[in-house]
Amino acid sequence: MDYRKHIDYVVDTFGQWVGVCDEEGWPLLELPPTISLSASETRGASSSVEATVGLDAGHPLLQEFIGKGLGEMKGGKLELSGSAARLLVVQRPGARLAYQATIGVASGVSGPSELNIRGVDLLEGLSAWPCPSIPLEWTKAKFSSWNTDASGAEYSKPRELARVEFGTAVDGYTVDGPAVSVLRTLVQDSLDAVNALCGWSDDPHMVVDFSGVGVDTSPRVLVRTSDDVVWDTIADVAQSAGVTVLVDLWWPGDDPVQVREGRDPARYRAVDLGKPMQVVRVEVTE
Repeated sequence: MDYRKHIDYVVDTFGQWVGVCDEEGWPLLELPPTISLSASETRGASSSVEATVGLDAGHPLLQEFIGKGLGEMKGGKLELSGSAARLLVVQRPGARLAYQATIGVASGVSGPSELNIRGVDLLEGLSAWPCPSIPLEWTKAKFSSWNTDASGAEYSKPRELARVEFGTAVDGYTVDGPAVSVLRTLVQDSLDAVNALCGWSDDPHMVVDFSGVGVDTSPRVLVRTSDDVVWDTIADVAQSAGVTVLVDLWWPGDDPVQVREGRDPARYRAVDLGKPMQVVRVEVTE
């Protein structure tokens, strides 16, 4: 893996490597020397990154973050619009910080001479991922074409929908047990359920690390699931239990990750994930 050798060399020589990866996490480009970089190593809550680099008008970074066909610069700036998802990654000794790029702004006088990139922690991905109250219902559901809604009202055009059951009972659906085990299981169940429904099970983008499976001495928690998103379901519980939830970017060549086999809570194995992947880690806060 030549890219790993180069990145490791840059980190050993200069203390950090800053680059851009594609939506899967494969390195694409190395950033030119940064004019400024703000990327905190404090983990455990959603954080952000901002980097500003100097470049010439033909630099490939402009194609990655600004794209084609955006017209002329207005007010000396061009902004990110409709480009493919990109990750901004900061590699330091013993730490890899990865962010989802959200804003790219190129500025200059007669043409782009600086690019400002902003992004959010990969933890934000859990803020958009459903947390099913009945995961098995999602794994069994299938998409089909619907001409009317549940009340019989006609749609203006057919829609592809899947019928799933929500936990709407007054007492809700709850999961209880040691915090680390409960939150790991809840997140992995949510990943599995949505992946199964959408046909992504053979190529998931995220997996939970189940390392250290055994006696879990973390505080006991009770989590009520209400078909909200994952992060809104677990954030307050994790904080009150003194548990940290992180999402890291794993690269081939990193240590194997302990994953759960299917839905069996007693079967785990350490695997080489084989491709870049986001890894959710749930740990007692030190």
